[in-house]
Amino acid sequence: MHKYVLDRYRKRSSSLLLSDSRKIRQSQSQSEKYREKVKVASLERQKGLWKSARKILLLLRRASQGYHNSLEKVLMLAYGRVGAKKYSLLYALIRDVQEDKILNSNTDVEDLLRKVSIVRFGDEWEPPEVLTALLKSQNQVAFPQGAYMKRFKVNEVVKVPKLNSWQMPMPEVRRKNIRKRYFNRARFGALPPLDSAELNVLRGLISGAEPWKPPTRRATVSPPAALSPLETFLSDGPQNGLSFRKYVLGRPHRLTRRLMSSLWEQIYHLTPQRTTSAMGKPKFDFPNEKSGQPLTVSVKDEMSLGIFDSVDDDREVC
Repeated sequence: MHKYVLDRYRKRSSSLLLSDSRKIRQSQSQSEKYREKVKVASLERQKGLWKSARKILLLLRRASQGYHNSLEKVLMLAYGRVGAKKYSLLYALIRDVQEDKILNSNTDVEDLLRKVSIVRFGDEWEPPEVLTALLKSQNQVAFPQGAYMKRFKVNEVVKVPKLNSWQMPMPEVRRKNIRKRYFNRARFGALPPLDSAELNVLRGLISGAEPWKPPTRRATVSPPAALSPLETFLSDGPQNGLSFRKYVLGRPHRLTRRLMSSLWEQIYHLTPQRTTSAMGKPKFDFPNEKSGQPLTVSVKDEMSLGIFDSVDDDREVC
């Protein structure tokens, strides 16, 4: 009997030791896998940051060289028409409008409690009132043709179909996803108003009241000694003839006030001004005035006949 108890104790202790060692090995393998996963994720994040930094530096370099599209994108980012600054302005606008609402009666309190209890993107969910008013005013403006103008046309009403393609009631998950996609698209295309200080600076730049001077170019490094045609052929191979391939996506311009004024005016026309309607609801007005000299001049009928009196039959001025 004593021998049986000892054997049983030895077997049980050995099994416990084995199970403990197995648990230790399993936890070590799990921690090693987690470390490898974190290491791979950190490397991927570093690669993404490096790629985005190179992209931004290339954008700034091309903008400083005078490429129109790059310069336009830099100005759109600076004045909050696209990018992270736009979203911060939009969220601040929505938050300010919600906080400025005054509760005058029990109905207003009940309405506020009902909106708080609504499930996000549920059947009773509606986009913020200020966002709907902003999109409605944007749809009434004829934006000029450009690379960013299609994104600013967003329907102010959420359209959720009642039936799916099998003529069955639309599931709740799909209805939520449709509203969520609409809200993301509305945020992507909204044009929130600028701060008053930045808007005044923009107006001063357009009118000329705000001083501006073009950036000074840094002195270029002395170019290397020119190679002979034979050395160029051996190093670079046969060269093509005259080509405009490098100007396919645009060409550099000299940064003058005339060029910048056209871009500033374009940004100014994409900046609404917040007002309040007679019903106390938010309202947005986009500027439509244009600066500069008109391209045509109206003349009287009796004066129009003498416009070409000083031009002969050979279309030359006498």
